[in-house]
Amino acid sequence: MLTTSQRIAAWQGTPVPGQYAIAFEANLDEPVSVLIPDPSWLAMALAGGILPPLDAYAGGLEAVDAAAPLGPMTEEQAMEYLLQKDVPAHVWDAPAGNRRRFAITRKDMLPTSRQWRGAWKLKDLSDD
Repeated sequence: MLTTSQRIAAWQGTPVPGQYAIAFEANLDEPVSVLIPDPSWLAMALAGGILPPLDAYAGGLEAVDAAAPLGPMTEEQAMEYLLQKDVPAHVWDAPAGNRRRFAITRKDMLPTSRQWRGAWKLKDLSDD
């Protein structure tokens, strides 16, 4: 059985540019952060058989390499996976409050200019 690292190294698929981004506020005193998945990573998530389950990351590199890979995901499932994997837990796992700390949004809703990025508000980057 191949390790996760070997599966990633052997992958030969075509990168897939995604249509979604994750906008989040890890620190309320800083501008909104934006996470856009790498097209190669997204293609691996959509193809399945490469990425380990999220709980494998808690066990370190050996656990990640030994974990059985997940099956194919939709782009929405891949974005939720990425949110839980790469965004701090206090952002996405917070108890219900009076304010959202993240939004999964379409990339075309992000401003094209980053000139006024410090003024971006999370409510302006989502279609809710």
